[in-house]
Amino acid sequence: MSRITRPDSVHAPLILELKILTARHPSANLRAQLILALHRSGRQAEALAAYRAIDRLLADQLAIRPCQELQELHLSILLGEPSPARRMCERSWSVQDRGDPVRRTLAEETHR
Repeated sequence: MSRITRPDSVHAPLILELKILTARHPSANLRAQLILALHRSGRQAEALAAYRAIDRLLADQLAIRPCQELQELHLSILLGEPSPARRMCERSWSVQDRGDPVRRTLAEETHR
């Protein structure tokens, strides 16, 4: 099942709140929700830029890729498809975990 893209005004307050939250709390779920909200509001260029930012951050700081659901959302944005209805990145991680080798190993294991 896919969602229909809604006018930007429906998602604008949510997008603003998600931008503030992701700046304070760099978690996969919040960033995925931001990308999803941007995509659903028709702001594909911003959604793609947000995906590239998290992809680069994960690669640089944790040496991992975004979760499978987020990679699929990225592909659907590139292909101009409607966004998926399912939840994004149900496993949680934070870029702040990068200093702990055990957490990094766990993050790598859960994102394969």
